[in-house]
Amino acid sequence: MSVQTQETQIILTIKTIQTSKKLSCRKATKIYKIFKTILYNKINSIISFPKHWPVNTNLNKFEKQIIINYILDQDFKRFSL
Repeated sequence: MSVQTQETQIILTIKTIQTSKKLSCRKATKIYKIFKTILYNKINSIISFPKHWPVNTNLNKFEKQIIINYILDQDFKRFSL
């Protein structure tokens, strides 16, 4: 299922739950074929993990050099990573 289609299904499911008094979240997830956790997180406005991941996760020059040196050292010793 594409992202756009899944997002549309989630919004439709939430609107249906809000308008219908007899439809529970559990039944709605079965009808619209959506995972319960995704629906509950969307209703409760919980941000998924990748969306709140820090932006500056790149290595700086010093960290890159440490990793390169480690790999070269392991290669020199004939160890596999």
